[in-house]
Amino acid sequence: MTKLFLVTIFSFCLLPFTGWGQASPRPLREVLSYLQAHHHITFSFADDIVDPLVVTVDYERVSLETFLALANRETGLVFDKVDEDIILVKKIAYNVCVRLVDQGSGGDLSGVQILLNEQPANITTDKKGYARFSKSLTFQDTVSFRFIGYEQTNVAAGSLLEAECTDVPLRFSATTLDEVVVNYLSKGINLTRDDHSIMINTNDMALLPGETDGDVFLAVKNLPGISAPNGKAGNLHIRGSTTDQTLVLYDNIPIYHKGHYFGAISPYNPWIVEKVRVYRSGFGPALGGRVGGALELESRRTIPDSATYKAGLNSYFGAAIVTIPVSEKVAFNGTTRLAYPGSWRSPKLEAINDMVFQPSIASLAENNPVQSVLEDDFRFRDSNANLTVNTENGQVFISLLDVDNQQEVSIKNLNNNSLQFTNYRLQNRGANLQWLAYWSSVFNTNVSLMRSMYKYNSTIFIDPEDRPPFLQDTFENEINDWSFKVENNVEFGTAGGKTLQFGYELNRHEVMSKREGRLRGQAIEAIISDRSAFLHAFFVNHSAQLLEKMTLNAGIRSNYYSRTKDYRLEPRVSLNYQLTPNWSLKSSAGMYSQYITQAVFFDFEDTRAENLSWGLADSRRPVVKSSQWMLGGLWDKNGWMIDLELHQKQVEDLFTDTPDPGPGNVDPFISGGLSVYGADLLIRKNWGLLDAWISYSYLYTEMDFVELNQQTFKTYYDQPHVFNITGTLPWRRWKFSAGWHFSSGVPDYSQSTFFPEPGISQGPPANPNEPVPSESYNGRFPSRHQLDMAVVYDFSPRKRRWKGSLGLSLLNVYDENNLVEEGEVTFGPVTSFEGRYAIGFAPNVMINFQW
Repeated sequence: MTKLFLVTIFSFCLLPFTGWGQASPRPLREVLSYLQAHHHITFSFADDIVDPLVVTVDYERVSLETFLALANRETGLVFDKVDEDIILVKKIAYNVCVRLVDQGSGGDLSGVQILLNEQPANITTDKKGYARFSKSLTFQDTVSFRFIGYEQTNVAAGSLLEAECTDVPLRFSATTLDEVVVNYLSKGINLTRDDHSIMINTNDMALLPGETDGDVFLAVKNLPGISAPNGKAGNLHIRGSTTDQTLVLYDNIPIYHKGHYFGAISPYNPWIVEKVRVYRSGFGPALGGRVGGALELESRRTIPDSATYKAGLNSYFGAAIVTIPVSEKVAFNGTTRLAYPGSWRSPKLEAINDMVFQPSIASLAENNPVQSVLEDDFRFRDSNANLTVNTENGQVFISLLDVDNQQEVSIKNLNNNSLQFTNYRLQNRGANLQWLAYWSSVFNTNVSLMRSMYKYNSTIFIDPEDRPPFLQDTFENEINDWSFKVENNVEFGTAGGKTLQFGYELNRHEVMSKREGRLRGQAIEAIISDRSAFLHAFFVNHSAQLLEKMTLNAGIRSNYYSRTKDYRLEPRVSLNYQLTPNWSLKSSAGMYSQYITQAVFFDFEDTRAENLSWGLADSRRPVVKSSQWMLGGLWDKNGWMIDLELHQKQVEDLFTDTPDPGPGNVDPFISGGLSVYGADLLIRKNWGLLDAWISYSYLYTEMDFVELNQQTFKTYYDQPHVFNITGTLPWRRWKFSAGWHFSSGVPDYSQSTFFPEPGISQGPPANPNEPVPSESYNGRFPSRHQLDMAVVYDFSPRKRRWKGSLGLSLLNVYDENNLVEEGEVTFGPVTSFEGRYAIGFAPNVMINFQW
């Protein structure tokens, strides 16, 4: 009380100055710079303390001593005069006491999470709703309060010091509580303790090397244990899984394609994607359908106070987004990105094109004196829209997705004047309707209804000069999905106590494939496959905090697959034990299954139709199953973090085409398995504004297809060593980042004979009396390395409502030729041995405006 009385008397003493000592808000740094020059003094301060603050003191009209007193009252900073002309500016610790209550009933709220400037402070309220803590802060820092079923409340830190203990009411609403997290790589990338997932907040994400536009896949690829061996950000292998074994959901809509330009560019606009949750070692029972990792992308769902508009250009696409609050409870978001029309390619787009289409029909024709490329055009577009409606005790959410890629190539043979037309088209569309209802502060239900469509079509059309045109080859693959899901969440016990999640999910998958064309000049009968199946799943998960230091998640998912009448129980568990405030141990284990899959074709040819097609499990194409575990530990103290995870995965019933696809072979598929062992290490250090980290991943992956090869063999994407060193630095209006990457080369199977080529009879004979080959790989391709950099400058004219950003990114700064693989390529009667390289030097410039 004495302290409060003295502060009150001091404030009254300053009242005579406040009438003429206030002005419009000005950045504190700018004011201090003026005072230094005017009074010939020096202010000593840390940039991260002063930069966020503003003052309203009319510093040009008051004395220096008066300014320091008023600035202290506005900011909470202490101005310590350590010499005649040197003033030290610093933060001091304040004792804070708050009591969190329900706005309607006034009841105490225990377990409310408290954040400081949107960063977890590891503080929660006790059983009576109180939280007492001491923190070095300024009066303008933001203290946030989060609790499941309530709106997040943000208050200025200074307002919490006006009384001995301040009551903070929370309003019941349709929000969910984010788990207790640890800052993982840098700002906006956090590790969730209870399920070991990684949460990426695109709005707060630091600038990453080589990318100024916030590419979602690039952020994911920077995580230890996730790699893209062929250099494409969308061709993600999560801890040794094949790319199709990763579940990708956008607002609950399944995504089957890898990205624009066959995986080179993320198809998710970070302007509308708000959160990305990454699971590297399995996931909870509420998710299913894949045997590897998972990516959950969530678009914006908040109701803004005013409309915002944003438009941007870079050297290979343009983008725009609009966010409109229709009312206090309704908001609309709409965004689109599209490639520029015409045949012009920027340096970065040219580098992407060379990486994706090498070797290709067009690239081989360009080097052939008797071939002329008449057209080579690739276009891409993605559009998203959503509508959020907050109800009295819940939320209704509608999300739409549309992704479209198309390539057209025409080549003329100068010898016979024949024309070859090639067309590729890839589409992924979807819609999701979601209803979230809070029946009470401890019980909610989430209901969703989803519809999606994936379609891939490739056509080769020949127009000879001396005979009628004909269809050389066409391939179609289409997936139609719909799902219905009900998920219930119940909390009981005190904060951090126990939760129960249970629900039901129904999926209907329909997959159609069609192929027809000509072989050696003769038309062949169309091959059509059209299959559908229902997948029923019940799931339950129990989360509990035991012994005050242990968090346990244990659950089970039961699947019934109608096509094969397959019933499977899949237990899953994750554990986190807090040894000390700085040390924790963690582990997880689980079983998984996958019913819609891609065949394994042992190469990186992403443009080939077979590598883009999906199929349903049936009596000849088995359900893929896996089991995996992870064991690790984390140490976090004084800006240092060391994270180590050991992991193992066993996948059964993978399949590939039989080497003899002729009519005499009744089984077109060969079954196999995948074994993965690995370790991921991350060492991160924070020095104020600078975040730097080193990551290392060791990975051992091998496959076993006994009908192809007598011995197990390394996977075609096996990279034992992957090393990254990265740094990010925001400074005033600037953001800088740089990163160097090193990885082992993949195995060289260019001389092997046992791998099947899609649609081509080669490899081991079908005669069971003849021996199956026993081959190994011929060493490895060279190791790869590259340096990536990026810089962004944010600008905002004074007294204007708009702001902008200007950025420059450089991929592979020193233009290293990183050979990925080699293989035979056939174009017409000519077969050649061609190399495939990762991306070369790729500069990019971007500019964005928001108003």
